[in-house]
Amino acid sequence: MTGLFDDMFAQFEEEMGRMMTLNDDPKGRSLVWGYSAYTGPDGKTHVNEYGNMPRHNGQAARMLEAPTCGPDSAQTEADGTVEPYYDVLDKGETIDVVVELPGVEKEMIKVQSRGRHVGVNAEGPYHKYAAYIQVPDYVGGKPEKAEYKNGVLAITYMKEEAPEDVNVE
Repeated sequence: MTGLFDDMFAQFEEEMGRMMTLNDDPKGRSLVWGYSAYTGPDGKTHVNEYGNMPRHNGQAARMLEAPTCGPDSAQTEADGTVEPYYDVLDKGETIDVVVELPGVEKEMIKVQSRGRHVGVNAEGPYHKYAAYIQVPDYVGGKPEKAEYKNGVLAITYMKEEAPEDVNVE
């Protein structure tokens, strides 16, 4: 086990050196990369990378020998748009979506939901975020509650019935 941590710290030091080199940005833009790891109901470890560093292609997952989560984890687009860290919590009759959006004002946040997806876009003076989040059940277009506080957006949706097929005659 000690060898695993030694490897992780060596990779961390290498990545920090690369980040410091990239951070010679005159705009003072901060660079962020991180990951969360959890054990899913299937008993397997899952890893979700996030941040505004170029895609790491599952670096954290490789270190932990686990699959990555999310559609394009830790991705930065050419225009500087970052996929923020987010979490989805199934609470029985409701679904909570929590998204970290530091550095933006709540007036600059746009949320759209349809079916089993929630879209979040936000832009501040130094940050631009976009996430297309899949949720475990159908949600309505309007959330029960949406609150932005200290850089964290928390949205609560009531679950809805799956849409019915239309019979075409």
